[in-house]
Amino acid sequence: MQTPTLRSRDLDRATGVRLGTLWALPFLGVVVGGVALVLGQEHEAGLDLFWAAASGLSFFLFGWAWNERRQARRLARWLVAHEDEIRRVEATWAGQRLTRATTLVQYEVLVSLILVEISFITAPRPDRRPLLPTATTLLLGWWGIPWGPFHTVRALRTNLGGGHTRNVAQLLVALHAKPPPRAAWWRRLLALDTGDRGQIAMNMAVLGIFGAVLLAILIVTILAAFYPGP
Repeated sequence: MQTPTLRSRDLDRATGVRLGTLWALPFLGVVVGGVALVLGQEHEAGLDLFWAAASGLSFFLFGWAWNERRQARRLARWLVAHEDEIRRVEATWAGQRLTRATTLVQYEVLVSLILVEISFITAPRPDRRPLLPTATTLLLGWWGIPWGPFHTVRALRTNLGGGHTRNVAQLLVALHAKPPPRAAWWRRLLALDTGDRGQIAMNMAVLGIFGAVLLAILIVTILAAFYPGP
């Protein structure tokens, strides 16, 4: 049987692992890192450390989300390529035997900082790995205003309750499902067609705040460069 060719965005749609607005994180990391270098020379070490930590966290979260998407795509392509074997009996993925009834688990990750929330979902896996997503959410999810605590409790309940689950057969159905008409890029960016009002509001807030933060950082950096302190 010839393996159908699936586009990357179809794999992401089926697995639910997307980068979305997380593409802004590397740019934010560069800008914040530059601010740490510029302002660190004129202020106390504590402020310099804060900006450096924020920059490092931005890169870490983007790298983590990128790897989860890569793992999700690998599993999805493998499932489609070995669908006949799985349908007959089973197939082996990363040392684990998968059947149509094998449960795949995904966990939520949430990080909040004042008015900005960063969230994504891990790749589907046959083994449960809730420690890192749950610990990250538990430590860094609360600090958003006003929805940080609410979204953190929701994510923790999901993770501690076993995560998002579906079996291999259900994921294969999603992979073969006909994709909906492709919306404009700005509608996809803001998730306007998902029907999730909370996610839409969060995406709009993230983009607005991101633009405001970049503008403020740019102004502060220029002022610091042209009007150094005594």
